[in-house]
Amino acid sequence: MYLNKDLSPSDFAGSYILYYLGTRRKNKWAGGNLKKSIIEHRKENEAVSKRVCDIPGLLQVLDPDYLFRKLSIDITEISVITVFNRLTLTGLKANNDNYVNVSIVLWALNQYPFRLLFHIPSPMAVLRMQCQGERVVTVLVEEEELGREHVAPLSYMQDMPLHGRDAFEFLLHDLKHMSHFICPETHLEQVGFFRCMLGLGRGNPRAFFCAPLPCECAMRDRDRGEEFSWSHEGVNEGCVCDLQGCDTQLWLELEYVISDMNCYSTHLVRYLLAKMLLEACRRSAQTNEQDIENDYPDRKEDVLESSHTHVKESAPVRDNYVSERERREVTKAGKVETYRRKLGCRERRGLERRWALLQTSFGVIPCDEISDAISGAANRCNDIAIVTAFQKLLRTALGEEEAMDETQAEALRLFFRNKGSKKVDIL
Repeated sequence: MYLNKDLSPSDFAGSYILYYLGTRRKNKWAGGNLKKSIIEHRKENEAVSKRVCDIPGLLQVLDPDYLFRKLSIDITEISVITVFNRLTLTGLKANNDNYVNVSIVLWALNQYPFRLLFHIPSPMAVLRMQCQGERVVTVLVEEEELGREHVAPLSYMQDMPLHGRDAFEFLLHDLKHMSHFICPETHLEQVGFFRCMLGLGRGNPRAFFCAPLPCECAMRDRDRGEEFSWSHEGVNEGCVCDLQGCDTQLWLELEYVISDMNCYSTHLVRYLLAKMLLEACRRSAQTNEQDIENDYPDRKEDVLESSHTHVKESAPVRDNYVSERERREVTKAGKVETYRRKLGCRERRGLERRWALLQTSFGVIPCDEISDAISGAANRCNDIAIVTAFQKLLRTALGEEEAMDETQAEALRLFFRNKGSKKVDIL
């Protein structure tokens, strides 16, 4: 019916949920009436929604007598939207706020910008949807997909534990995300942040983070209005600039923020910086462990163990749970002598340069001693509160300053809201 356009996307997803509950829970799939319906009953007709009896097999799965007892209205007048608008659903995890009901009803009224897919999209595909103000809903329908758990590593967590969801849980997960994405208080700033992320590396954010930094010679060419490359190509002969790129683990962690994280923009950008800092820490640990091995081949373990006592913990300011985990990561990685100052000079300089480039790509012109030499932007600063907020984030992450104050945090949110409110062509 859906392929023939006889069934709307919201009805397809709603029917999928009802088929699942009716099959798994028989005559226990519904609770009582909602304390307050999502919309007024009379407005149910404004949504394009099929009657339950017109969808092959659905009425039999739900049981006509059971459905009548629950709703006390003629079976032929019950639409998919009627069920979700009036009845609580049992057997659903964390549905105390009835987000499943709300999602289906508001989707039917075109108030939730879902895009229905029958496969799991890539993180970059989800990023492009969010830049357009949309979120994906994946409904897996193939027999092989319905009969197994879909397992993937949680790349954003230490040791990347495996996590599995069945096809039904995938659908519910996507519905829950929309309730966070569409939140009026944060929607525009989320869209703005995702647009900024998509614009990195000229539409290739992975290249921005994982490819070597443009050398300083190329940066000077950029300041003269010339093009620069995100690769080794075209580097001047004899150039000794550090061209090291970030490790692949960083991109796996950032795929989470671009596709599976919906919250305040201040939290999103802090997470981004946190992962950039931890990547620099990993690289510094690898570099300096190799240096110690070269300098003290017979005493490597002794030197590593003694240097561990000098490590000072450092992590970006975020919520307590994530912050503590990241502190443990930094501490675990910090068993080499140069970690007394958290980062080696090269890694610290690389982090500062990439952060300055990120700001410029976002449309923020840096203006302090860290970035002046890189961008030549001392006299081209934009709003000082926004510039200060970005720079404060970096210094806080490096343990040099206290966290942003409320004024700077609000400036950052306003910056991303403005980005999200403008009509732009998505790359």
